[in-house]
Amino acid sequence: MKYKKIILLGILLLPLLSITSVKADVIVPPESLETGNTAFYLCAVNTSQTLELNLTHDGIGNFTLYLLYNRPINTNKEEHYILRQDLSDEPSITYMAPEDKIYYIQINLVSGGPDIFTISSSHQLIRYYLPQIPGFPLEFLIISLISGFGLVYFAYKRKIKEL
Repeated sequence: MKYKKIILLGILLLPLLSITSVKADVIVPPESLETGNTAFYLCAVNTSQTLELNLTHDGIGNFTLYLLYNRPINTNKEEHYILRQDLSDEPSITYMAPEDKIYYIQINLVSGGPDIFTISSSHQLIRYYLPQIPGFPLEFLIISLISGFGLVYFAYKRKIKEL
C-alpha cells in the first residue's frame, strides 16, 4: 500500500522535474526545432572568463544564435538585450564577460525546418523555458496539480474511515 502512494506521488511530481542541464565542455544532446521555433539556454560566466558557443546542425535549416544580457520574457528579440548575434550557417559566439552574470542564449530556426541542432559550450548550459508565454496554460497546470492532490487526499481519507 505504501508503494502505491510513493508511485502516485512520483507521477504527480514528474512535471516539476523537466529541467535539463549538462556539464561544462560537453555538447548538449541534439535537439529538434520546427521552423519559427526558439530554444533558450542559460549559463553563469564569471568576470574575465570567455564564453564560447558553437552550433552545428544536420539538415538545411537556417539557425540564428543570440547571446542575451537580460532574462528573456518572450521570444521576440529586443535590441538592447542582445550582446552578440551570429546569423551564419554554422553560428558561433565568443564573448569575454566583463562581470559575474547569468547570460541567456537564444537559438531560432528561421527556415528549412524541421532540423536537429547541437550546441557546444565552454560553460555549463541549462535548458531554459519561458513558462509565461501566451498560450502556455500555467494556471491550468497549477489548478490540475492542486485538485489532483486534493482528490488523492480525500480518497485516502475516505478509505481510512471505511476501515
